[in-house]
Amino acid sequence: MKTRMMLKAFALVVAGTAATATFAQRDKISTAEMKLTNNDLDLIAAKEAIDAAATNPLTQTSPYMYLVRGKVYQRIYGSKNEQVMQLSNDAAYISASSYLNFFLSKDKKRVFETEEAKNTFLQSAVDCYNDHIRLLNEKQYGNAIRNLETVVALLPFDEQKVLETNNLTNAKLTYAMFAAAYDMKDKGMQEKFLRKLIELNYPDPMIYGNLADILFEQNKGEEGMQMINRGLEIKPGDAFLVRKKINYYISRNETDKLMAEINAAIEADPENPENAQYYSIRGNLYEQMKQEDKAIESYKKAIELNNESYDAHWNIGALLIGRANELMKTVGVNGVTMEQVKGKT
Repeated sequence: MKTRMMLKAFALVVAGTAATATFAQRDKISTAEMKLTNNDLDLIAAKEAIDAAATNPLTQTSPYMYLVRGKVYQRIYGSKNEQVMQLSNDAAYISASSYLNFFLSKDKKRVFETEEAKNTFLQSAVDCYNDHIRLLNEKQYGNAIRNLETVVALLPFDEQKVLETNNLTNAKLTYAMFAAAYDMKDKGMQEKFLRKLIELNYPDPMIYGNLADILFEQNKGEEGMQMINRGLEIKPGDAFLVRKKINYYISRNETDKLMAEINAAIEADPENPENAQYYSIRGNLYEQMKQEDKAIESYKKAIELNNESYDAHWNIGALLIGRANELMKTVGVNGVTMEQVKGKT
């Protein structure tokens, strides 16, 4: 009986010790929160206290800790004090990710903490987005993407859509991630973000062409062409996508398929100004086939439908100049006169 009583007493001592330790760690969180004063130098002590709580197993997943850490690092990022600015290069990300962890935490949250988080996290989301620009300039592309992904993850908790109203939308943030992945030359990440943009119905047809290029490199030609055609459904005759299609067919020596597609598009609506691009492409194909008269005819039709068709103007000019140069070489040879040359040009 005495033994059992002794064991119970020992268990109570252990429980009391754990409770004291937990209280001590929560006290560090409270200390950090109290240091959020108007004196920026107090942030040095606030950071020390909240970092200790963030690494202690007793409090490292506490919603209260996440909330206070978000507020402390938000203040650090916004400080203009030189000493405080040296405390962390990643203050914007740490603040935003702390708020995200608060919202995602499965531990019980107090109502007033939730309301405070909703009222204070938006600034950290904006800071995290803004800081990604610094990271890009420093060529820290992976960290820039990390920042942007954190802002995307915070969007669902913006109940009033303040971030989206200020143009921090899922689509814009995803495009920024693609741009960072492009700069870091990571094709796998580029594909991931391009596919996400397509899911989000991003309106720029260029993303379809960029994804097509990646798929072509993977020898997924059929899927790549599907992407180009989907882009052309959004913007028929888009020069960027059409050129991708041309280059693909030419690289595979399948210009006959390209010619068939172009002829079908033209025949469906011969006088449609949007088909000027197709006439210009057909002219280029005729040039490659050494059928110059047909090429000139196609270029002229392209210009008729769209007088601002740069390719058609340039190509027909180059073609005629080339003819003129060849004829100039014959002047005085075999009785050919300049008048005859002029007449043929």
